[in-house]
Amino acid sequence: ANHSIEEPIMMVRSLPTVLLYDDRGLDLFDQITYLEEYYPTNAEEEILKRYSDDIASKYMDDGSTLLELGVGSMRKVVHLLDAIARHRRHVTYYAL
Repeated sequence: ANHSIEEPIMMVRSLPTVLLYDDRGLDLFDQITYLEEYYPTNAEEEILKRYSDDIASKYMDDGSTLLELGVGSMRKVVHLLDAIARHRRHVTYYAL
């Protein structure tokens, strides 16, 4: 889209959810992710269950760094961490 100098460009502002949820809110959100209706978490976990060994063996070289944004309960990443251990990769993991 073309904008003229006089036309303002709209910016979307957002806050990280960690600033919006207290411990109880985070616990409730975690419970929601286990509902069948909340498919994103379930789909992501299924992908990691299925492909973690391929990811660890093909893309995680010794000395790699794995940075996870929004770790939550570690429900999904545990599959990848287990695969990294099975393939005896020396990886630094940061959970933010």
